[in-house]
Amino acid sequence: YEFLAGILVFLVVLVLEGRLRRLPRRPRGLLLGAFLLLYFFCRFVLEYTKENEYMSQHSLLSMGQLLCLPGIVGGAVVLMVSLRGGFGYDTRVPRQPV
Repeated sequence: YEFLAGILVFLVVLVLEGRLRRLPRRPRGLLLGAFLLLYFFCRFVLEYTKENEYMSQHSLLSMGQLLCLPGIVGGAVVLMVSLRGGFGYDTRVPRQPV
């Protein structure tokens, strides 16, 4: 399942990069934020399929899920800052194929 999730995240980021390539001003950090958010969210969800590794019997989240939370929050922060233009814009014109 983790392999398939990794392929899915790769394909989503690849399609997003292709669409961003058409924009005259690409927000810097957008792909990084999208990757971090998607990857760690998929890891968080896939932890439900693994054997229980809960910290205590009263804990709702496993150790793997707790370790995914900083990645999800970090990806969301990078994505929001990027969309607001906090990292600047890449204005380079992509090379046209010959």
